[in-house]
Amino acid sequence: MWGFAWQNLVTRPARTALAVVGLTIPILAFLGLFSISRGIRDSVGGTITPPEQETWQVPSGRRP
Repeated sequence: MWGFAWQNLVTRPARTALAVVGLTIPILAFLGLFSISRGIRDSVGGTITPPEQETWQVPSGRRP
């Protein structure tokens, strides 16, 4: 089994390279998006106040 797999890898280098690239691109994209979302969460997280910490007063009556 390993001999058959190795033989296909050696005899078809372009197919092997395309398979490696095809697996590498989605993995790097996932890691990149995860890192970007984590960075945005860390940088923006302290600037937005949760709803329970913010008090709004609405005057009664009709709008002008």
